[in-house]
Amino acid sequence: MLEQKIEELTRAIEALTAKLEKNPVASEPAPEPTAPAPEPEPVAQDENDISFEMLKDATLKASRAGHKDAVRDKLAEMNVPKIQDLAPEQTIVFYNWVRGIVQ
Repeated sequence: MLEQKIEELTRAIEALTAKLEKNPVASEPAPEPTAPAPEPEPVAQDENDISFEMLKDATLKASRAGHKDAVRDKLAEMNVPKIQDLAPEQTIVFYNWVRGIVQ
């Protein structure tokens, strides 16, 4: 019984393959996905406007753009090892500096 079903399926596949080889289906190429427009970066007026996410994103963007050493040097100049350790008054200075080097 099982062997008979396998043979029927094999014949059906062979017949379908033969039809497709005679009449290939032309398909349109898939449209290329469009990238969404980048969101403008928020501009901070004072340290209360800067979230840690904004600071982190700007720092990552600068690092990925090839300014990793400059970011480290600036943090060392400000006597902090990480952006999490920036004092509130340092945050606005660092944020504006890091945004300036990537634009």
